Amino acid sequence: MTRVIILLLSCAIIGSLASGCYSPKPIPKAYFESKSQMSVAVGKCPEKAQMSDSGQGGLLGAMVTAGRAGAMHEAMSGITGDTVKELVRQRFSEKMEEYFDIYDEGTLKTVIDILQWGWYVPTTVAGIKTGSYQFVINGTVTVTDTVQKKKPRIANLRAQVSETIGNKPTAAVSQEALLKCADKLAVQAVTLLVKEQTAEPKSK
Repeated sequence: MTRVIILLLSCAIIGSLASGCYSPKPIPKAYFESKSQMSVAVGKCPEKAQMSDSGQGGLLGAMVTAGRAGAMHEAMSGITGDTVKELVRQRFSEKMEEYFDIYDEGTLKTVIDILQWGWYVPTTVAGIKTGSYQFVINGTVTVTDTVQKKKPRIANLRAQVSETIGNKPTAAVSQEALLKCADKLAVQAVTLLVKEQTAEPKSK
């Protein structure tokens, strides 16, 4: 029963991210002009891959999706939340280094919270599958100014990326999709965060 509840919550999260009612807040221009230093860390992240569906099948649909989770866990065997955290941190840092110097500590502190990583399957009534499986990563990114005491949060966004993995995903396909999604997440997040910058990316 606990697994079913988790699946239903995951579906609700995906629905809220896809609703389009959330507007990202980019990093203000002044931080690019002052060449601020930045640290990057990944905070929350599920320890294991999570399975979710379209959320239209009710309790029965959630139970069917839970049954599909076994294949996902087999395909993602050996991949832990710590692996995903480090992968996402590295990809994001590499992309953000075009704009800021990345250090263990900096004036700007970026924290990425991963809400879900794993398989998503589009479904209808009673959990009937209506399309190919997707590998997904979704979460939030928050940037704070460690010097400011009042309103230290200067930028934030929600990000969701996916990669099609077919009707019968294999371990190799799933793990390759994880790498691609980590890259997509970094590109999407950094693109939105630096939207207000006026200077050219910092020279190498």
